[in-house]
Order: sequence, then structure tokens, then C-alpha cells
Amino acid sequence: MTERVPLSYPQHRLWLMERLRPQAPTFNVPLGVWLEGPFDVRGLGYALQETVRRHESLRTVIESDGGGEPAQVVQPPVPTEPDVLDLRGSSGDLDALALRHATEYARRPFRLDAPPLLRVLAVRVADDRHLLVIVAHHIVSDGWSTGLLVAELARHYTAHHSGTPEPQPSAPAQYRDFATWQRALVGTELAGQLAFWRRYLDGAPRELELPTDRPRPPVQGFRGRLHRFALPTEVARGARHTASALGATPHMLALTAFAGTLARYSGVFDLVIGTPVANRPHPDFEELIGYCGNLLATRVDLTGAPTFAEAVLRTRRSVLSTLEHQDVPFELLVEELGAGRDPSRHPLFQCLMVTQDFLPRSAVFGAARARYVELDNETSKADLYLTLDWHGGHPHGSVQYDSDLFDPVTVAAVTEQFLAVLGEGCREPGRRLAHLATARSSVHAEGPPPASP
Repeated sequence: MTERVPLSYPQHRLWLMERLRPQAPTFNVPLGVWLEGPFDVRGLGYALQETVRRHESLRTVIESDGGGEPAQVVQPPVPTEPDVLDLRGSSGDLDALALRHATEYARRPFRLDAPPLLRVLAVRVADDRHLLVIVAHHIVSDGWSTGLLVAELARHYTAHHSGTPEPQPSAPAQYRDFATWQRALVGTELAGQLAFWRRYLDGAPRELELPTDRPRPPVQGFRGRLHRFALPTEVARGARHTASALGATPHMLALTAFAGTLARYSGVFDLVIGTPVANRPHPDFEELIGYCGNLLATRVDLTGAPTFAEAVLRTRRSVLSTLEHQDVPFELLVEELGAGRDPSRHPLFQCLMVTQDFLPRSAVFGAARARYVELDNETSKADLYLTLDWHGGHPHGSVQYDSDLFDPVTVAAVTEQFLAVLGEGCREPGRRLAHLATARSSVHAEGPPPASP
């Protein structure tokens, strides 16, 4: 009989949400990888099969017993092949056509009880140009896992390409080990951390009412769009310089600027913003593919009209304190605080921000070099989800947004406001945050932004 393993806390919450919207693309985790150079799809098949063999999570399905209680069930390794689409005989803009096919592929739903929960598509645009599309269900993967998956596919492919493929042993830790560790931790060691979160979030607003283009539906629809933008080089350079001077990180500066932007539109100056973290506290879990990530409710205090530098230092203290208590699963915190009862919005916070640093910077598939592209599967789990990538010669970002609430022009204006606040704050950290970029704050309302209390 196949062993049944209990779900981790994040898996269980995802399973419950999936039951409300079965076979929807809401929890698909897609990534596009442009490959420049000669590429062999047969080598990709070898790399995919070897990766799936090594990681149980990529062979896992979620099944319910007679009483409806879900469990992980690992399937035995079977031959695994990528899907292939050849566009070389097509007309028009082949890159745009490849991206359209990639978006459609990213939106194809999974069934949690039917393997596989990972699929890969190779789109051939030219003999030396391919678009690799990797899509996993969130219940078996997360952002950190996506980076591991790309790196491992590249490693196995390159070994095959060089004629030296050698089957590797299974990964030293499997996802069942993480789930078992987390369940045991919750049962014995988290009382002190839970007490911290109760104090930390006491009195914090759980709902952030931004001015929207349409009324909020009574039930969150998870429909969304992706707004991409360039992160100006001077802003990225200024953020690194100012962060170093303040003993902070560019993420902390950007989180402060994002909070300042949200405060400007909402009139709320004590905010809670979601911050995803990899949540791999032990070395054994660092190379683990699976849904380990956690969400931290980061409180940003902008009351009292602080300068940008003062606000960054507050944010720094807040971020560091939450990282010290990150073992508490977000799902358990929501349950403890009774915050998951409103079906119209994400619990505890409606806006999130993450600095993307999980993708390998120089992945090479044999003689082909990789360049990443974020795919829009037209879903959103929150009102606004800001992602920043500071690395490389072209820093960039995106905002995934709830399209039931916001129009594209609104999100573009909010993004411009965020970049202006961040840029001016880095140039003049001694100015009051509420006075930065005031000429750009005209979305939804006329006149200056509300003054900080």
C-alpha cells in the first residue's frame, strides 16, 4: 500500500482553497526561460526525468480518505517527457506568439489527485532559440523551489549535453521530512513565537481599503493581471547606496517606499504588508523542492511624520523581528487570530512585496544561455503584489493585481508613485516621507496626499 503522509500547514490551507475553486489556474507557479543557443529537447527530457526521480514532491499527488482528510501520496518514478511546440514554420512575431502559447500553457489547470503536478513545455522559435515554460502547482513548489528546479534541470541537461550523464542519488531531504518537522514544531516549540505575533499585531489594521476602480466583490475572484516595469538604474543604484549608509537592505527601503505609497492612497499610516520568505531554517531543507515558503505579516509604522531615513530604520527593526519569529506557519497565525473569515480578501494583509532573489543568475543549458521572463497566468491572490529584481544590468519589477478591483492605468500610476517615492527618498533621506513625490499622487483624488498623523 502506498504511504500516506499528512500535509504541511501551507499545503492544507492551499488544499482547502483549491476545493473552493477546483481546477483553476490560481495556484499555478509558472516561469518562462528564453534559451539562446543550440538546444536538444531529448536532453531536456533526460534532465526532467532525472529531476523528477530525485524529488518526491514532483511525483506527489493529494488524495482524500473516506472522511475527506487529505494526504500526500508519492507516486513511483515513471518516464517523463516535456511537451514540445515548433513555431519555425509560423508567420508574424514568433517571440510574441511563443509568449501567447506560454501564457495559455501556464493557465492550464491541474488536478491535485492526478499526476503530474509539474509540466514543462519547450517552444522552438528558431534552431538556436527556444522558450522553456515550467509550470508547477503551488502545493508542490514555491518561489525558492522554482530556482532549484531551473538549476537542477540545467545541471542534468549540461551533463547529458557533454556526454557525461551520471544518475544522482535522491535528494538528501524530501518534502515529507519538512511536513513532519513542521507538524512536530507546531506541537511543541511555537508558543513563544505565537505570543510575539499576538503582541506585534495587536491593534494593527487587518483591512487596508485602497481606493479602487470597482467595488470589492463579496467573494474574492482571484482574477488578475501583471503590470511589468523597469526599475531605473539610478533608483536601483541609489537604493543600494542609501541602504548601505543606513545599515539596511534595498528590500527594506523599497518596503518603506511601498508602505508610503499605500499610506498616501489609503490615509492609513500603520500598515501590515505581506512578505514571503523561503522558510528553510535547516541546511537539509535548502535544496528541497516543495512548498516550504511562509508569509510574514510585516508591520510598517509611518505615524508621526518620520523622515524617509527614520521610516527605513523602523522598517528595518520590524523586518528583523519578524524574521526571528518566522517559524510560525502563516496558516496557523490566521487561525490563532481568527483572521480568515472574510471571503472577499486575503487575511491579515491585502498587499504583498517580495525581492526576487531565488533564480540562478547564470543558468546554462549546455551551450544555451538562459534569460528569464515572468509569465502572466491572469490570476492574483491579493489586491497588489509587488515583485522587485535588483540584479543584473536591467533591474525590473512587476505588480500582480486584482483585476476585479483595479484598471491597468491605476496600477501603472501607483507603480510610478512608488518609484518616485523610492527615488526621492534615496536622494534625500532626510526629507519627511509624506512630502516625497507629492506631485504624482493624483490617482482617484485631487489635491495633496493626507498628512501623516
